Amino acid sequence: MGSDLHFLVVDGYSKEGRAGLEAGGATTVGMLYRQMLEHHSPGCTVDILYPADPGVSLPAGTALESYDGLAWTGSSLTVWKETDPDVLPQLELAKEAFRQQVPSFGSCWAAQIGIVAAGGRCVAHPFGREMGIARKIELTSEGRAHPLYMGKTTVFDAFISHDDEITHLPPGALCLASNSYTRVQAVSITPQGGVMWAVQYHPEYDLHEL
Repeated sequence: MGSDLHFLVVDGYSKEGRAGLEAGGATTVGMLYRQMLEHHSPGCTVDILYPADPGVSLPAGTALESYDGLAWTGSSLTVWKETDPDVLPQLELAKEAFRQQVPSFGSCWAAQIGIVAAGGRCVAHPFGREMGIARKIELTSEGRAHPLYMGKTTVFDAFISHDDEITHLPPGALCLASNSYTRVQAVSITPQGGVMWAVQYHPEYDLHEL
């Protein structure tokens, strides 16, 4: 049976960033997320939004609240540069999704955008980029009890690539996973009745993309 779910993929890259991925032989992250959603939910409808592009808006006739969920990709941008014109509209979109209580999931940039939009803080990672395979990510007690990790192993490795780190959680947010390199590897964020589950690593990656 096909799915009638309608998802909005939020591609966090700028136009220049997407061109760089394609020039290097990589798939754009919006397409990676579309492929992942279509694989796990056959028959779903997926729109892709590029909020860092000037003048971009939702598809004509579509309201944010009409989506069953938002899926946020990674990005090469820096979230703590909150006045960056490529970053600001993404923070506003995350805040609006929280206000309208449209559920979100995402990876890497998603966790950082969600945390900052809800009042938390990110900084440049003091150890530098965590790249390749993140080793021994371990669920916290909150993570072991959270539906995101239901039936999952409590310690695992994952594809990863990030330069920034979450340092302060906003009120109500939970750290679900951690490792020795990065304290926050997964979060649950629930401001204003909204919800975002996000991971610092990249479940959408494969060896080719890495």
